[in-house]
Amino acid sequence: MSTIRLGLDIAFVSIDGIPLGASLQPLQLQPHLALGSLGLTVFIATVVALTAVSAFVLQGRAADNRRRIAIIGGLIYAVALLSFWAGVRILFWRFAAEFPSDLPFVLPIMIGVGMLFITQWGGATILYLSYRFRIAGVWLFATTWGTVYAFLFVGGEGTPTFFLILWLIYFGPATLGVLAVLAGTELAVRNRGRLITIVQGITEN
Repeated sequence: MSTIRLGLDIAFVSIDGIPLGASLQPLQLQPHLALGSLGLTVFIATVVALTAVSAFVLQGRAADNRRRIAIIGGLIYAVALLSFWAGVRILFWRFAAEFPSDLPFVLPIMIGVGMLFITQWGGATILYLSYRFRIAGVWLFATTWGTVYAFLFVGGEGTPTFFLILWLIYFGPATLGVLAVLAGTELAVRNRGRLITIVQGITEN
């Protein structure tokens, strides 16, 4: 049995050169939107991000339980995003990972990315609840939006875990670095009067 490709879209299955019919799904050589609509993709990413930030802001009423909120909230956040990633690939990508054969490879990656998600949520929570860094909420919205938007692309990767691997080695650490820079900037703005005084003192000396 062999496969004959016509153009970039259709694959025909054949035996000994005799076509038997087109495959059930078109070939996709580039990542594409699972839902087929940019507007719908943006809408879903926005709704999920707003939901995350709404839950994040409401935590301010329970500031006495910062550690529990950071841990439990982070677990919920991580499970929700990983479930979203898996659900999109199972429903909309014909090359979804096969379980349980791929589990030894996929599970460690999911655990690693889940830890990053927990760290993201926990870091933003501590900054907001303990130090009232408002930029943490803005950062969480942007990070969640970008993650969901990226998860809604399927196809084109070497494996369904391709984006998770990128997140583990690049995007996750990069977003945490951005949070640190933004928090440092907000801290500098808050204390600009004190910083000016220090700089003036150093200059005069």
